[in-house]
This record gives sequence, structure tokens and C-alpha cells, in this order.
Amino acid sequence: MGRVVYARFEGGVLRPLGRLELEEGEVVRVAVFRGAGRVFGCLLRRRPSLKPGDVDRVIEEIECEGVL
Repeated sequence: MGRVVYARFEGGVLRPLGRLELEEGEVVRVAVFRGAGRVFGCLLRRRPSLKPGDVDRVIEEIECEGVL
């Protein structure tokens, strides 16, 4: 079963932002999608009436669908 895990790329290594429920030595498959926040960051600047939480929810949905 899969799930979305957020990570940060630092020093040539992906570092998970949260705890992973994995066993030592377990092999996993990783698909890398750039954060949609970069794409939609300008949306908040151009439409100040939007609530950041609304944009965050849309970004999360898009990321989970693998569009970006």
C-alpha cells in the first residue's frame, strides 16, 4: 500500500519531514514530484481574497493525484 511522504532534498539526500514506519533495510519505491506550491504561489499574490488554507488543500489534492 502506498502513501504520500513529504521530504526535503539536502546535501544530496532526501530527508523525510516526518517519521516513516519502515523496517531497517526495507526497500521502497520513490516517485519524486516537485511541490505544487511553486506553481500556485503566485495565485495568492494575484488573488489576495483567496484563503491560504484553500490553496493548500488544492495543492495537496494535485500532488496526491501525481499531476505535478
